[in-house]
Order: sequence, then structure tokens, then C-alpha cells
Amino acid sequence: MCPRMGVLEDVRGDDLREAVTTLEDTERIARRVLGGAHPTTTGIERDLRKSRAVLRARETPETLAQDAFRTAQAKRAQAQAELAKTFADASTRPPK
Repeated sequence: MCPRMGVLEDVRGDDLREAVTTLEDTERIARRVLGGAHPTTTGIERDLRKSRAVLRARETPETLAQDAFRTAQAKRAQAQAELAKTFADASTRPPK
């Protein structure tokens, strides 16, 4: 196994999906520029296969639901912070 691929177990779902997309783009460019037999291209292909396998293993209905829940929590926290700031700004304005 490629040493840098060992970190995939610690990567969040959204970040892993983004990494796979980036590797797909990189693989297309490497194939076009370097050719399919170049060692860099074959290494990218190998890493892409491994990344896709990890992503498939993670994207069970349960993990997708957990990712959606975490995303919803983060959005709610951001909305609450924005609302608190709006209230704070309104309370410092003089009455009309």
C-alpha cells in the first residue's frame, strides 16, 4: 500500500469525495500529458482506485445519514451565530 494512502481512514466523507474528484481530474491530465504508461500516471490510477474503494465502503446508508446530520448541525450552528449577531447589532442601534 502506498504510504500516503493510509491517511484515508481519517478523512471525512466530504473531503474524501473532493479528493476523489481531484484525483480524477489529475489522472485525466496526467494521461493526456504524460501518457498512460508513465509511472506517475499509473501511480495516480492506483491511488484513485484505492480512494474510490474507501469511498464506496464508507458510503453506506448509515454513513451518508451521519454525514448529512453533521452538515445540518454545522449549518444550524452557523445560522444561530448569524442570528445572534443580528440581534446584537440591533440592540446597539438607537431607537427610532
